[in-house]
Amino acid sequence: MSSLGAVGRIAGKASAYIKQTHESTVTGFILNIIPETLASPLVSGDVLQVLFIAILFGVSISLARVTGAGFITLAATLTNFSGNAVASIVVSRWDGQLDEQRLHALLDNPALLDEPEAGPDPALPADARIPEGG
Repeated sequence: MSSLGAVGRIAGKASAYIKQTHESTVTGFILNIIPETLASPLVSGDVLQVLFIAILFGVSISLARVTGAGFITLAATLTNFSGNAVASIVVSRWDGQLDEQRLHALLDNPALLDEPEAGPDPALPADARIPEGG
């Protein structure tokens, strides 16, 4: 009895995929291969988007003529950068200094990074503030 239920679930999923295929266009298919961000295919599990990112990464490495030790250095640099970025967020959250609303706003709209802030944070001690113009 349970095998019939499994067959029904599989058939239901298959029919959803078939319907989605019939509604798809060539242009939509090609545009769907290009992910919105570099990390989104890894989260969503879309294999074609992951493949696209891998091919893009491989082509960019070959065009940059990075080989051997240079590639290892590049990979180590990217790993250190991403690790430090994540660690900064984690530590600031542990210390209660993370402004989650601002973080989400910046992640949702990176153009906000180009806008100047209103001024120095009044909560910072005067000796911790960055002098204006430098």
